[in-house]
Amino acid sequence: MSCGRLPGKVMRGLLRFFRRARRDAESARDIEFYIATETEDNIVRGMPPDAARTAALRKFGNPTLVREDIRRLNGIAFLETTGQDLRYSLRALCKTPVFTVTALLTLALGIGGNTAVFTLIRGVLLKPLEYRDPDRLVYFSIDNPRHNQRDLSFSLPQFDQLRAAAKSFTPGAYGRRRQSRIQPDSRRPRSCTSTAS
Repeated sequence: MSCGRLPGKVMRGLLRFFRRARRDAESARDIEFYIATETEDNIVRGMPPDAARTAALRKFGNPTLVREDIRRLNGIAFLETTGQDLRYSLRALCKTPVFTVTALLTLALGIGGNTAVFTLIRGVLLKPLEYRDPDRLVYFSIDNPRHNQRDLSFSLPQFDQLRAAAKSFTPGAYGRRRQSRIQPDSRRPRSCTSTAS
C-alpha cells in the first residue's frame, strides 16, 4: 500500500463510519430481499410457505451475524469499540462516585508529582548550562602516571601560565579539588571538596 492511497482510504473509512446507520438499513433491506426471493423460489419448487422460509434462512445463515459482518467491513471497528468502551466506563464510574473521586485524585497526584520531579531533574541535570556556548566548555586536568594519579587539578600558577599562553581558547574559571581524610584511619573514606575562583 502506497502512502498516497492512505489518506483516501482513511477518508472513505470515516465516511462509511459516519454513514453506518444508513448502510445498516440498506444491508437489512438487502438481506430481507434475498430471503424473500429465496422463499419464493422454494415455494415455486413446491415447498409450503413456512418450510420455504425456514429453508431460505438455513441457506442464508444467521441474518444478525451477516449484518454485523457487513457493519464491521463498512465501519472502523476501533472507533466503534472505543465509543462503546467509553460509554460503559462512564456508566460504571457514575455508579461508584467514591471510587471515581479516589481514582481522579490518584491520577491528579501522580501526574502532579511526576511533573514536579521532571521539572526538578530538568532544572538540575538536563537543562543546558547558563553559559554562552555551553557545548564548547572544556575541562582540563593533569595525569601523573609515575604516581598512578589521574584527574589532578592545576595549581594557580600553572593556570595563570595556561591562561597567558592560550591562543585557541579562553580560559575562564579556575577550580581545584582537594581530598581530606575525615579520620587518620586509612580505611576510612576520603571526602572531596572543591574550590573555584
